[in-house]
Amino acid sequence: MFIDDPTSLTHPPARIEVPEQIIQYCDKFTVDAERTDLRYIDCLWYNMGYYGHLQGAPKLKPIFL
Repeated sequence: MFIDDPTSLTHPPARIEVPEQIIQYCDKFTVDAERTDLRYIDCLWYNMGYYGHLQGAPKLKPIFL
C-alpha cells in the first residue's frame, strides 16, 4: 500500500510504501474506518513515526507557528 508523504512539498505529493505490519495493525486498531479515512491515514502516519515520537523518523512540521 502506498500513501502520500506528509512531508512532501511537491504537488502531487511523493508516495511512500507502508510496511505490511503497520497496515495490519491499523486495520485492527481503526476497526470501522475505511482506508481512505483520515483516522486510518493518521494511524499509518503515527506508526511510521511522522509525529516525531520514533528515533530517526521524519517529523511533520506545523503549518501555523
